[in-house]
Amino acid sequence: METWLALVLASSVFAAISAYFDNYLTDNFFKERVPQAQKCFYGPAYAVIAILILVFYPFLFHIDSFSISTALLLVLAGVISSIASIPYYSALESENTTGAAIFFQLSPIFYLTLGALLLGERITGTHLIAFLILLAAPMIIILSTRKRGKKLEYRAALFLLLYILIYSFSQIVFVIAERDSGVSGSSLPIAMAIAFMFTGKGCCDIILSIFVKKWRMRYQYVLKKSKWKVLAPLIANVTIWIFVEFFYRGAMVSGQVAIVSAVGTTSQLIATFLLGLLFTLIWPSFGREKLDKRSVVVHLVATVVAVIGIVLIENPELFGG
Repeated sequence: METWLALVLASSVFAAISAYFDNYLTDNFFKERVPQAQKCFYGPAYAVIAILILVFYPFLFHIDSFSISTALLLVLAGVISSIASIPYYSALESENTTGAAIFFQLSPIFYLTLGALLLGERITGTHLIAFLILLAAPMIIILSTRKRGKKLEYRAALFLLLYILIYSFSQIVFVIAERDSGVSGSSLPIAMAIAFMFTGKGCCDIILSIFVKKWRMRYQYVLKKSKWKVLAPLIANVTIWIFVEFFYRGAMVSGQVAIVSAVGTTSQLIATFLLGLLFTLIWPSFGREKLDKRSVVVHLVATVVAVIGIVLIENPELFGG
């Protein structure tokens, strides 16, 4: 198994678990149209993690010199990632975890375009066919939604599309920074690259929290009312996301961006579907998935369609790609 593939599969499992924490926190503590209030916690958390890495990593490992432009690009990637999470939280108000994961299948389309424009990556005809198949997965969810729920589904879809577009740009900026560092002859370690990215992400979250009063008010209310009931899952989620970042960023740098994205989103979809069934049976308020026959079949069909797309991506020679 190639290194990038192992990394992206590991990140997908952690990302699926993190997605359930996102939904659990949004549903149980931040449901009243201000789920972005979670940024009041994540901002300082990411900033502290960044400081710890930037202070202690150079003492433990040798680091070659790197350009200021590389560091600034990584910080910019973090800022863009922070902005991307605003529509993501809005989407979670009406979309379950598996539904959101299926919409993430659209991200390779954005990576395809951005990777070709900014990174000069080559996309074959088979890849294009695979991306069209991946595009069908979220469409199955939208078309199968009952009439009374279509308005909320469309709303969630628009927010998720906006999130995917912004977050994809963040990923591309990260890859450009890392590859630029390698071209200069002194590749920046992933840990340090993530630290710079967390700096941008944390600072942006903190600044947004300062200026958006209703976020602060909601967070303070939840913290006062729930204390460790909300702090424990917040801490667990940010810890899990650290692993996601390390694994996924490593895969993005070592593999082709559009292909890594397709593998990542599809394997995350499968992990989300399976974990959703397990979590909902064991802890319904955490799993939050609909286990009626219709919903399970729809999500299963969408997952199978996505898997077909990933098989084509992994085997471009099937159509002479």
